[in-house]
Amino acid sequence: MLRLHRAPGAIRDLMLASDIAVTGGGQTTYELAAAGTPAVAIRIADNQTGNVIGLSAKGSLIWIGDARDADLSTKVVTAMSELSGSKDRREAMSRAGRRVVDGLGARRVAQAIVELCSR
Repeated sequence: MLRLHRAPGAIRDLMLASDIAVTGGGQTTYELAAAGTPAVAIRIADNQTGNVIGLSAKGSLIWIGDARDADLSTKVVTAMSELSGSKDRREAMSRAGRRVVDGLGARRVAQAIVELCSR
């Protein structure tokens, strides 16, 4: 079943409950990776290039193109069809996302700062 959510309140809960997400290529790509939600990403702005290239290379999302692409709707349908038909691939993408974004980055940064200040 496909559901469209506009301005949802509890985004984390929605991500955790979803099998697949279609998203822009911004910060939400990292949130979906941390939640373990496989994603189909669309680059909305040029500054999202690093996000979609990096997370695609790590296997947590499929970058299907840019918002300006004439065939974007076809790309969305194709990617969603492929993912919806492969539970194994979705599970692999979920694991990949959680490996890349484990939610402990702030702790690691704080630890590095403490270590630098201790020198």
